[in-house]
Amino acid sequence: MMHRGIFVCKYRNSNVKVPYSDTLNVTDKLSVFIWAKKTTKEQSAGLMGTLHSYKEEGQFDIIAGWNSTFSFVELFFEDDTKVKFDNAVWDELEWTMIGFTFNSETGIVRTITNGEIYEEYSGYNKRLHPMESDLYIGSRRFDTFTGWICNALIYNRELTEGEIRQLYKEPFNPPRDGLILWIPFSENMGVIAKDYSCNNNHARLYNCKWVSRARRGMYFDNGGIKFDSGLNIDCNYCSVVAVFAIETPKKGGDTLNGRNCIIRPENEMLMLFNNPDDKKLRFTNYDGAWKEVASNIELEAGQIYIGAGIVNGNEEHLYLASNGVIIDHNYRDDLGDCGEYTDTAIFVGSRNDGKYALHGEVLAVMIYDRPITESEIEQISDLGWFNPPCNGLISWILFDGLKEGDEVKDLITGAIGEPIGTPKFVIRKPKRVLTR
Repeated sequence: MMHRGIFVCKYRNSNVKVPYSDTLNVTDKLSVFIWAKKTTKEQSAGLMGTLHSYKEEGQFDIIAGWNSTFSFVELFFEDDTKVKFDNAVWDELEWTMIGFTFNSETGIVRTITNGEIYEEYSGYNKRLHPMESDLYIGSRRFDTFTGWICNALIYNRELTEGEIRQLYKEPFNPPRDGLILWIPFSENMGVIAKDYSCNNNHARLYNCKWVSRARRGMYFDNGGIKFDSGLNIDCNYCSVVAVFAIETPKKGGDTLNGRNCIIRPENEMLMLFNNPDDKKLRFTNYDGAWKEVASNIELEAGQIYIGAGIVNGNEEHLYLASNGVIIDHNYRDDLGDCGEYTDTAIFVGSRNDGKYALHGEVLAVMIYDRPITESEIEQISDLGWFNPPCNGLISWILFDGLKEGDEVKDLITGAIGEPIGTPKFVIRKPKRVLTR
């Protein structure tokens, strides 16, 4: 467990949300499990469940108890009754498997700790209340768990005692029969935790921190890199893609010094950047007037995203993706003739005079001489920057995996990166800063 999972904290307003899905709306038989490690006793907070406000009742909740190391399960039944079932004491310093099983036919509820039945309750021969809301992991109502969370699973059947013990022994090789949600939190980067049950109920992370920080990129702090790639780009028919993280998405300052420029050609058309006014990503073009499109959502400091600016005729699109899932899209359709670049250089981390300096990291950048598709964006965002789609790829600069002193070059044109600005760029382990 030590090399995967996320850290959630009530003081950071951390939140993990799985959007409502019919595949999760099971009312007759249910088995639910999650692994967690507490870092404080003085709270009562949800580990996993659907009770998301003080007035609305959901279907189930697994809860870390107040001012102690006990836990309990709350179930909500179709007759609008709510019952609390005690679970075992746990050590807040150790990873602990917490869960329950329910069977409306037998009327039995079992609470589970570390692969063993803690308590068995009978007489509940009725269905659960339908799931009518999103599923939350690491929070309950407005009470956020503080600690580490990993490996959340839901089954649409009652697992046997043997299956539960085996699941505890091999948490990342679970029984597949009846598995309707499996989020192992194994990505170690980004804002999406994928569902591996084949139901695609992927979780969205808010203000969470990954246990492992294995990814490496080129870190920028008031420096940049120039590539004399000599590109010819039709500014009305192209794509600019970057894999990046910004440490200070709201830096402040004036326009020149406050922007976080991730990638741009010689001039400022087709630039992916974040300006000091807010925490949104932007993509810009010029047809006699500046035409900019901004993301609908704010960036989280230190989290890795894939940003894709795409121009197709009079349309200008901006996508954000993470771990194979598109999380945001915005566009405009009023572009005129934006002209073209001829024999242009590419700048990563700043513009040619060292201004618009990026404070963060870049793992890879790509430029295409065509609009790429949404499926290609998803492919690139799922570690696809190591092997991006080749059709129309005219520039590909890969920083991920480089070591200090390695030569940085455009893998398509062969152009060697030249440092600009002060201080020079460095390669280092990325910070994972949380926003308050």
